[in-house]
Amino acid sequence: MRDRLLRQLSELVIASPGRVLVVALLLAVASALTLPNLQIEAGHSALFDGKDIHRQRFQAFLDEFGSPDVLFALVQGGNPRARRQVIDALRGRLPQAKKLPPLKKGQRSPCDVKTGERTPGCVRDVVGRFELGPLRPYGLLYLSEKNLRSLATTLQDPNIGLRRIASINDLATLFGAIAEEVDRRAQSAQEPIGKALAQAQLAMRLFSAFIAELELRAASDDRAKVSLADAFLATLGDKLKERLQRSGIDTAGYLVSRDGQIHLAIVRPANSSDEPKVVVPFVRYVQRIADEAAKKASAQCGEGKPLGVCKGELRVTLTGLPALIAAEKDTLTRDLALTSAVAAAGILLIFIFGFRSLRQGLLGFLPLGIAVLCTLAVVRAAFGGLNLVTSAFLPTVMGLGIDFAVHFTMRYREELGR
Repeated sequence: MRDRLLRQLSELVIASPGRVLVVALLLAVASALTLPNLQIEAGHSALFDGKDIHRQRFQAFLDEFGSPDVLFALVQGGNPRARRQVIDALRGRLPQAKKLPPLKKGQRSPCDVKTGERTPGCVRDVVGRFELGPLRPYGLLYLSEKNLRSLATTLQDPNIGLRRIASINDLATLFGAIAEEVDRRAQSAQEPIGKALAQAQLAMRLFSAFIAELELRAASDDRAKVSLADAFLATLGDKLKERLQRSGIDTAGYLVSRDGQIHLAIVRPANSSDEPKVVVPFVRYVQRIADEAAKKASAQCGEGKPLGVCKGELRVTLTGLPALIAAEKDTLTRDLALTSAVAAAGILLIFIFGFRSLRQGLLGFLPLGIAVLCTLAVVRAAFGGLNLVTSAFLPTVMGLGIDFAVHFTMRYREELGR
């Protein structure tokens, strides 16, 4: 069966070589026209079968609750005020509250890097600062059972409980209640003296700082414009600031690195897909808004300017899996063409030097080029594109496919020698 088919194909080629060559060239041209639409799927989910039940369940989970693969925006340089302004700009400009349905096959992402602010389909939310306001209704849920019992006992205490707090109507009454409670606890202290003394010193330090801040606000109108929380934290010293910083936040509640030199924002995409057609526009959109925010903040840095003197260039670097996928997409697109060109040039040079004939080298390389174009067209029609693994097949196919040209050329040279 196989021999008969090959014999018929050979007879056809020998009988009508011109027609066969024309058909081959037409196929090559038609295949080349499909290459601009050939996509390289750098998303990791493209490595798995879309019909697999486990992948479908996981995708349903992502569609419902969002993707855990978030984008991290690292703001470096400038000064803390400038970095906070960039984070505020990202928090204010990026989020798009509207939840969009998942993309269907072949549908383009509604996240367009060229459109204006709050582009639909790009960003679900941005976390760059911890604010207690939204957490206040749920504050008790974060306490342990032991702390909840202690709180309930304290509120029922007749000395400093709810009734006593309700009776406080001025500073004098407040200070009197505090003094009485300090005396009462000092007389009935059951904790070790060293621990109790340390707690008392910390309490007095906080209390003194609070009184000092009230005096400053009463004496200066400009001081009253500063947030009470910011002003109070500024008086607590470097040790408390370092302790907050080590926990991942600064004194204003912004996410920060341990050395305090990098502020951080977590950007969650609106679409949970990790396909490049979704991820790349999302990453580029966030990068554009971040660069604009950094440029605006940099313009306000300097002597006598709102943000003060900035040290170093203010810049925003994106990282995380979405940024990695976007980088892999660009790398694959660039390297696929590069490795294919290098492989083609190497094969052609070896062919020419091996047979000592430029003409035979070009003639041997021509059917290989046609075969590669037709193979890519079949891949485009059957699978829609390449993924992280199959994108490496092109140089491999070229290296193996040249064997046919080598056999035919050697056979031709044998007959030519006779």
